[in-house]
Amino acid sequence: WCPSSMLEPKGDDETLITHYLYRPGDGQEIRIDREDVVHFRYGIDPSNQRLGLSPLRSVLREVYTDQEAAAFTSHMLVNLGVPGLLVSPKGDIMPSADDVQAVKDEISDGYTGANRGAPLVFSGPTDVQQFGFSPAQMDLKNLRRVPEERVSGALGIPAIVAGLGAGLDRSTFANYAEAREAAYEDNIIPTQRLLASTVRFQLLPDFALDPWDYEFGFDLSRVRVLQEDQDALATRYA
Repeated sequence: WCPSSMLEPKGDDETLITHYLYRPGDGQEIRIDREDVVHFRYGIDPSNQRLGLSPLRSVLREVYTDQEAAAFTSHMLVNLGVPGLLVSPKGDIMPSADDVQAVKDEISDGYTGANRGAPLVFSGPTDVQQFGFSPAQMDLKNLRRVPEERVSGALGIPAIVAGLGAGLDRSTFANYAEAREAAYEDNIIPTQRLLASTVRFQLLPDFALDPWDYEFGFDLSRVRVLQEDQDALATRYA
């Protein structure tokens, strides 16, 4: 097995793939004949039809959005749900720039991180206004549901089967079985057919077998979710 980052298909104007370049490292390039490579492609890259293309690439922005939502939640929890404080002196007191910086440093060092939640005390008359969020306002569940739904949709795996919250919110035992069946029909079986086709036409000829006289596939007869319901089958026979 070799990752696609180390093996690049090459071709010319007449032949799609003439050979492969294997780059094991240290600037080495080893030419490998096309007949000696079984190339499993998942989809086709429209910009280079010699390469495959993961469906996840089309929703990378959604993956990034979910990552940013996780980072935002983490920062908010670290700060006790408080993005900032507005500290202002009372009366006619005008603090100097050094005093302002000293108060800012004291609050940052003494009342955030491991010291979050500690009491805040000033020696002089001071107004402190807190800009915070309630737990309900900090709930980013709906924001994170959209990336989950789009990623699972692009991959063809229902969110309920992947254990994502977007699917679990509407899951029941009845629709879970249907979702598992849909995962096989929309993702697993088509992927297996792609793999089987590659083995059939690229590997069988190495064993002096005519790929048109043989077939290669996956045995799904024992996949329980694809089997007919035995209760319904017995009822129909009765």
